Amino acid sequence: MVKPFSGILPVTIESTTLRKFEMSDVPAFHFYRSDPDLARLQGWEMVTNDEAENFVEKMSSVTSLIKGGWVQLALGSSPSNVIIGDIGIFLEAEATEAEIGFTVSSSHQRLGHASRGIEAALRVIWLSTPAGSVRATTDARNVASIKALESSGFDRVEEYNTVFKGEECTEFKYLKAREIK
Repeated sequence: MVKPFSGILPVTIESTTLRKFEMSDVPAFHFYRSDPDLARLQGWEMVTNDEAENFVEKMSSVTSLIKGGWVQLALGSSPSNVIIGDIGIFLEAEATEAEIGFTVSSSHQRLGHASRGIEAALRVIWLSTPAGSVRATTDARNVASIKALESSGFDRVEEYNTVFKGEECTEFKYLKAREIK
């Protein structure tokens, strides 16, 4: 069973808030999602303003994680709650495992938002699903993402060579198991 976001979101950890998207997020979302340097190591492609608006509109109406699908949540910087990035959560169809991906705008990197956003996403996953583990994949060149995952308690479980966006690279797969209390 997947529980709805009500009563779970927003999650604030220090100066970072994980929340649902709002239509007022479109300009900032479009700005960082059209940054070619940021897009280079991300699983998404740059977006037009119309694509950003449609995406935000769709995600703002999501009420829970979706079995077999991705849901994006906004990362806001407290106390203003202005969007500075987003976290995608994919829930396997059986809801036994989840995957996360995250983006923080260039101007808000190296401030701890990614690590706090990951912690908030884990809280959402553990509170709303029976998933026993969460995985993440990052390019070996993305040192900041590696640091954020490892500081959030993820273990590197696999390393492999691949071609990503036309470039040969090494990717690392990370895993974090649900902590039993």
